[in-house]
Amino acid sequence: METLKQFFEVFAKPNQNLLDFRFLVVCVTGFAGFFRIQELLGVQLKHIAIQSNHMRVFLPHSKVDQHRDGETVYIARTGTKYCPVALMESFLEKTGLDLDKDENAFLIPRLFKTKNGHRASKDKGISYTRMNEVFHECAQPFNHKGDNWGLHSLRSGGASSAANHGVP
Repeated sequence: METLKQFFEVFAKPNQNLLDFRFLVVCVTGFAGFFRIQELLGVQLKHIAIQSNHMRVFLPHSKVDQHRDGETVYIARTGTKYCPVALMESFLEKTGLDLDKDENAFLIPRLFKTKNGHRASKDKGISYTRMNEVFHECAQPFNHKGDNWGLHSLRSGGASSAANHGVP
């Protein structure tokens, strides 16, 4: 959790570029929702609902979904500066993606370079390989102990943090 707070301090600045902001969103959402990275990268905006006190994410495909019914994950709005729901709202605003109009867009979009920075794709998501590269590029400066961090660290770290705080 402390590392995520450090990520916030560096990557959640108002003038932050979209590449770094996307990295932060992946880390925070993966951690808060205990998502496998493949699950998170496959989520489209039609699978998201943001409410006053939480965000609901429907996973149409999950590794543990034996009946193929999908799975719904709820992420609470914390009201702190580290709130995953508020972060997601800011990200969607910054990318110009709309939950109603762009329902087939991916939650974690591919970004294209433009004259003015980057623009989010409305129909393409980022690949696992590229997300893995981005994760290692952005997280490496924070890994002072030389631990073997990877994208699965988000899921395991979130679950461990919840268990350590008494969350069933």
